[in-house]
Amino acid sequence: MERVRPAVIGAGLVGAKHVTLVRTSEACVLVGVCDTEPNRRAAVERPGVPFYQRAEELRRREAPDGAIIATPNNEHVPVTVACAGGRSSARLNVARSGPRRCSPRECRLSGQQR
Repeated sequence: MERVRPAVIGAGLVGAKHVTLVRTSEACVLVGVCDTEPNRRAAVERPGVPFYQRAEELRRREAPDGAIIATPNNEHVPVTVACAGGRSSARLNVARSGPRRCSPRECRLSGQQR
């Protein structure tokens, strides 16, 4: 079975839980973790799993199959748009952690269905 290669964006309490879940899943290989706060690196650092401070860089260098967005709620849409590649043809599958409240414009930007 081919393993899914997700990344986790956001390394706070929720993100750290996602990192653990992905790392312990036989169906997944964690390809990277991203957080804008460099001091969170130690909490999620694992051998062979790179840490980034910019989602765009993680996406470009690691080419994950998808991303789990575990950032604060007000950052979900911009991070989703960055991970989804804006309007590029090389979009990334994204799962967001938390409430799904956003404006109609934000839904269109992030590719959500309403």
